[in-house]
Amino acid sequence: MKFRNQIRNREALAIQADLDILSLMCEASPPNEMIGNVAVVHVRGPLEHHASPHSDSYEALRARFGEALTSGACAVVLRIDSPGGLVSGLNQAVADMRRAARTEGVAVYAYVDELAASAAYALACVADEIAIPPSGIAGSVGVISTMCDVSRANEAAGVTFATIVSGARKADGHVNTPISAEAIEAEQARVDDLAAQFFRIVKESRGIDAEPLEANIYMGMYAVEVGLADIVMGWESLLASIQSLHAASGVASKPNSVQTAINPRTARDSRKSMLKIQALIASAARALKAEGSASKRVAIRAQLDAYRATLSALQAEKSPYPAGKKAAKDEEDEEDKMGGNETDRKEDDMPGDEPSKRDLPASDEEEEEEEGDDKKPEEEEEEEEEEEEGDDEKDEKALAALLGSLRGKAKSRAAGALAALVAKSKRADAMSADVTALKRAEVSRKRDSMIAAKLAGGFITKKAARDLSAKPLSFVAAYLQMQTAKLYVRDGEEFAPAVPGAHGGSFTREQEAMFTQAAATSKGKLTVEQLKANFRNPTATTGIGSRY
Repeated sequence: MKFRNQIRNREALAIQADLDILSLMCEASPPNEMIGNVAVVHVRGPLEHHASPHSDSYEALRARFGEALTSGACAVVLRIDSPGGLVSGLNQAVADMRRAARTEGVAVYAYVDELAASAAYALACVADEIAIPPSGIAGSVGVISTMCDVSRANEAAGVTFATIVSGARKADGHVNTPISAEAIEAEQARVDDLAAQFFRIVKESRGIDAEPLEANIYMGMYAVEVGLADIVMGWESLLASIQSLHAASGVASKPNSVQTAINPRTARDSRKSMLKIQALIASAARALKAEGSASKRVAIRAQLDAYRATLSALQAEKSPYPAGKKAAKDEEDEEDKMGGNETDRKEDDMPGDEPSKRDLPASDEEEEEEEGDDKKPEEEEEEEEEEEEGDDEKDEKALAALLGSLRGKAKSRAAGALAALVAKSKRADAMSADVTALKRAEVSRKRDSMIAAKLAGGFITKKAARDLSAKPLSFVAAYLQMQTAKLYVRDGEEFAPAVPGAHGGSFTREQEAMFTQAAATSKGKLTVEQLKANFRNPTATTGIGSRY
């Protein structure tokens, strides 16, 4: 059935503007369903104000939402696939649904089942968090209204209409009355006021200013980037995450006589998504399992503990308070209204970004470094350490930002956990520095021992030994492996012996095999051709002199 056969003049719509509302075919949304311990409320198609047999409406949605809140579910998900609908009834529906969710103390999530535009996105703002698939579309935060004038068509048809009014603005938008500039100006003012109300809904829910978005629509990750959604996630993954997040608490608490639920938007205003933090926990756990370096495992474990502490703090902050703690809650609410206590306000000013999502290293599941690490050049080790120090600084800022977003007792708990983690991280850094120093000393010892042995055997010159002492271990090993013939002395100077291939000509099979093995030992740092050129003219290719 069609959604509408006609659109009334000056009927304000919060609907995706590129859709022809008169051509939309629709039916009422399906009834609620329970998946595990999660209640799913479907929102489909264009939205009317009052209940209708052929389309969904705010009136019917409020009723279904209330049933879901009282169903004993641990959480409610609004599964939305709608282009929007009428402005009439929308704002009140959003306010009523928010109030009901706070009263029942049930967590609410929204899933953009490919489309949540305009009025449908306003309904998504009822949720604590919004998930969107990669191809989902969200946004179109704005209002549209139309005015139609058929007076000239009437005149051409020989039809005359007279409008009798009691006020200058009474006939504005009447189809049989010419549209005046004053009428357009008055309608624009009404549309702007309705849009401002829409912007406030988004501001209260998402903590962003929607006006600069110019009623644009955003897909998947771009919706997350502008703040319209919290995480890119599929439907099955969302259900699994919600059930995991609320498994410990089980069935949602119902308010008894004086039980009061904390405002779930406290953490949401600062854009701290429990779904996002849970995803970071899963990523860090996988990295910890795969990491083979003992020092890096300590750092990853500290980061994982920090994420878990933050998630626990957010869960506690969004959970209902027992009646006996109402006074403590009221005191915290008063601090929230004042922008937090003095310490909170100072920490709120700390700069920071979202937790780092850099790819954590992965290798075999071992506690010791691989043997190949001992052959890494010192220069590369120093660069790696500098990168790790930069990542640590980013993580510290991210954790500070997370801490600054909390309030009251939740903040105290997170602060204590964070302080312990910082101390643990510093101990890990000290341990890592000690391990690095030991590794460098071992590399130097191996290199010096190899050079000394070749020098004592008469295979390299003193100058070559000095030059090699500044080279990476892998290079030294490959170079010395090629020095198989002793030097001879003439007039107090040492010269390389005349062997096949040394100054032109072809190499023997043994030499060819030696070059191949040396190239393999260097792990790609030297090729067979480079080794041959070095053998013919060591000074020109490596800077290692053949005499002193």
